[in-house]
Amino acid sequence: MRAIVFSERALAKTKSVLAVPPSTLLLFAFVGIGMFVSACTNYDFSPAPADQAPTSASLPSTDSPVGPNPLPASTPIPTPIPTPLPIPVSTPTPIPTSTPFPTPVATPTPKPVSTPVPTPVPLPVPTPSTGTSALADETIQANINTPIQFTGQLATNAGNNPQAAVTPTGGTVITTSNGGTLKVIDPNKLTFEYTPGPNFRGEDSATVYLVQNGGKTTSATIRIQVDNSLVTLKPAIAVRGTGCITCHASIGSNIVTDFGFGDPYFFGGPTLAPTDHTSIYSDESTDPSWKYLSQLGPQVIVPVAPTTSLAKVKAPSLAAYLRGVLAGSSIPSVRNSTVTEVSSVYIGAPTADRIRQVGFLNPPETFKYAPDYNQPKLDPNLSSFSQGGTTVYQNNGSSPMVCSGDIIIDGILVLNRPIISSQTGCRIYVTQSVFLYGPITFSGGNPSNENLQIVSARSINLGLGTNTCSAPNIGANSLTYRLQVEDRRKFYFTRGEPQKTVQQKLDDIVADANVVGMNSLVDAACEPQFGRSVSFDRLILNAPIVFSRYQGGFTGSVIAEVALMSLNTFVFQFDEIFSSQPVLPLLRQEDYLMIKQ
Repeated sequence: MRAIVFSERALAKTKSVLAVPPSTLLLFAFVGIGMFVSACTNYDFSPAPADQAPTSASLPSTDSPVGPNPLPASTPIPTPIPTPLPIPVSTPTPIPTSTPFPTPVATPTPKPVSTPVPTPVPLPVPTPSTGTSALADETIQANINTPIQFTGQLATNAGNNPQAAVTPTGGTVITTSNGGTLKVIDPNKLTFEYTPGPNFRGEDSATVYLVQNGGKTTSATIRIQVDNSLVTLKPAIAVRGTGCITCHASIGSNIVTDFGFGDPYFFGGPTLAPTDHTSIYSDESTDPSWKYLSQLGPQVIVPVAPTTSLAKVKAPSLAAYLRGVLAGSSIPSVRNSTVTEVSSVYIGAPTADRIRQVGFLNPPETFKYAPDYNQPKLDPNLSSFSQGGTTVYQNNGSSPMVCSGDIIIDGILVLNRPIISSQTGCRIYVTQSVFLYGPITFSGGNPSNENLQIVSARSINLGLGTNTCSAPNIGANSLTYRLQVEDRRKFYFTRGEPQKTVQQKLDDIVADANVVGMNSLVDAACEPQFGRSVSFDRLILNAPIVFSRYQGGFTGSVIAEVALMSLNTFVFQFDEIFSSQPVLPLLRQEDYLMIKQ
């Protein structure tokens, strides 16, 4: 499995650069000015562009994507002082001397010395030097019992020939915090190899170092997710309350669920009658919804969850209950699906504070874009406006949204028929609600990698809004109907914000819609071009609550405590793109989906 690497400021990949001794400098002087001037043009000493949060006074904006800034021409460097001078990799500070020397000291093909000097290559978009080089914190993913090699990324590069190590004194092998092994493969190329402990699953970590000239060191933290639950188990849905999904869905991949185990509303709670279907955490024992599945993947993964205190269940455990229900199905794929018990299951979503933390957002910042390694920091092309202290971000119509990395938004996100241009995949983390309308189109990117992953600390809403066409069964507004009228809403439990009631949490979603402009959010049934027949692929949705009014298929994964999809046949399938692409690299597994065997 490929390594998954993220660092917000991991902007450069190291190249081994050797300092030229003073004796060689004198030899270079006789080679000729032309040679040095030609070599100098291979370098870019411009600082990396600063993070910029796009803003606009109105919605939508007509902002267009901004291409990468052209690299400025290098400036000849004055004569260095008579001490070894490393080849510059960031904005150099001229050092005056008594005797001017008009040409730079860098050359791609110096005269042979005792140690061959490779042709220097400019570092991509280097971070301005702080005087020392430093590795970036990283998160990588590994498979169980499988070694994986990865290359450290430089957060800052002072061009001082740093050496990778796993101890402050230059050690090359250590034992990680959870019994794995981390060793240095090549200290100059900053390559490491991690081997997880035998049969270990979960998160491991270690500290790595750069040992610099003069013995100074800097450190960084490496996190390794071993056997990521989503990548390993490949669930199409990982949802706590499945009562409103299973009765009208075709699920071609695995399911992860816990029926609310560990909370008072497990299986609808002890006071809910067996025939009461108002809690989506329950399953009516007289007419179980699971038997109406038209298709089911090979596995249903549940925790060890005794039900002996719930007489209505008529089974000793959640696993035993589901085995009995599935065995009675007339559909072969449902009847033959295996119910697998694991020691524990956590299904959730990160809090708003957690998203701000992993995105390094500090007030008054509301936006940050961290492109993946080797990707240019282009303008993602999102416009914004603020109202009542809340910022709303929105894509700009038919203009592509450029995203090859992670976008962090402290506010609300509206995507209306978004066109995504991505080379590596786009991950968006939002502290408030997300409203998505129409199909998602991938265009202008890398077809082998493009995907969209959306995380919200509050809710993700697909196709819900004002009923402008008198569609049946949703009242005047499908969003407010589900959140403020529908009977089951009192059972939409979420773990976040325990100081609030369930209704207060739902009212927060309605308040987000009012900030955007409720009349601008139109129910999918009233959309003349696509209506409700919209399918999604290469998509991960993670939030406490996910709502959808669309009737098409869904290829990817839905991770939520509550997921209310369209009351019609809805096809779920895991998308294999997520077996090879980064999955929510800013988050830990315990932030959204953690399964312990």
